[in-house]
Amino acid sequence: MLRFRRPQAEPLELNLTPLIDCLLFLIVVLLLTTSFNHPERLRLVLPEAQGQAAPQNKQQRIRVTVDANNQYTVNGKSIEATTVEPIKMALLEAITKPRAGVSIQADGRASHQAVVRVMDAAGQAGISSIDIATLQSDRRKAN
Repeated sequence: MLRFRRPQAEPLELNLTPLIDCLLFLIVVLLLTTSFNHPERLRLVLPEAQGQAAPQNKQQRIRVTVDANNQYTVNGKSIEATTVEPIKMALLEAITKPRAGVSIQADGRASHQAVVRVMDAAGQAGISSIDIATLQSDRRKAN
């Protein structure tokens, strides 16, 4: 008579090597594709202007000033504006020559939105030449 051996169950073991390889691969891919820059945390120090004044030409320049409280004046005339429309109307009234330009003189503490509002009003009024006035810094003070 033939004797059959009973099959013995091999001990089960979990091979973790392929799992670890896959996890390491995923970690490398994530490290390579992740951005560690935080632009919202950057502290900006804006430079002073060192350039020369623009040459004066025959073109009419409309002077728009924006103070620290975001109050506007167009050629010395104060206007109340919280939208673009009153600024646009004041610019259209101030234009006396074709191809007029705008010179924006904004306080350093004025909001960026207030300056953009003037630029937008100038564009809507058909004015394409816009200057932003700055104070020229003295290089001798730095030395």
